[in-house]
Amino acid sequence: MASFSPVMKSKVNGLKSRIIIGKSASTFVLSNLESATHASVELLHQAFLMMKSIEVVCINEQGIRSSRIIEPN
Repeated sequence: MASFSPVMKSKVNGLKSRIIIGKSASTFVLSNLESATHASVELLHQAFLMMKSIEVVCINEQGIRSSRIIEPN
């Protein structure tokens, strides 16, 4: 985010505040949550700012991998 203008940083922070893990997350999910890499976060920010779709890959409690396409709206 260092390369973004103050206006773009504000937009990113607004979007970032909408992407949270809340009460619906199980104890297992919360205990196994790993922080995203800096590079991944940068790509996420860019996708939202450029209004592009991104694919997110998750692994559930049984170790089954799934993916989800997130589209801007």
